[in-house]
Amino acid sequence: MGSQKVLLPYGGTTVVEHIAHVLEEGGVDQVIVVTGHKGQRVASALVNSRAKIAFNEAYPTGMLSSVRCGIRSASADTQAFLIALGDQPSIQTAVIENLITVFRSYASDSAIILVPTHGGRRGHPMLFSRHLRDQVLTRFDTEGLRGLLVANPDLVQEIPMEHRSILCDMDYPGDYAKQLDALEKRGLGQ
Repeated sequence: MGSQKVLLPYGGTTVVEHIAHVLEEGGVDQVIVVTGHKGQRVASALVNSRAKIAFNEAYPTGMLSSVRCGIRSASADTQAFLIALGDQPSIQTAVIENLITVFRSYASDSAIILVPTHGGRRGHPMLFSRHLRDQVLTRFDTEGLRGLLVANPDLVQEIPMEHRSILCDMDYPGDYAKQLDALEKRGLGQ
């Protein structure tokens, strides 16, 4: 992208602030933003948020290390972990609400992995119950979170979503431009 994408302007705020707000509005009890490169700048952008900041010293090793850092930073009574991407600002509150509602429909002792889908394609964010915490913390070093899905196919529940936003992230400047265009079309632009 050429710059710290979570700090890019988005809807009168930054990408990371917007995503934290969507997660909170969607019903997430504790938002943990895992930082790495330029972590202090990201933390500064969240001073008006309730989000907890966790610095991942191992950030150069990849996304799984950030997921693990966030899990370790969560409160001990956490029932489920919703893993949201920091470069997916078009994610809708309804997606978060839907995942949480489906999770709550299962018994509290159920091990479950919820994966949103749109048009038959899997997207993000994903949610998994506390029963899978240790697997994520100790396994899948080479496969990342995809390994969790492969190792536990009987626990995976695909949740169809009408929002295409679960498939859209920002890896290139053109992706960011599309995100801003979609925001403008929804009447929420700068």
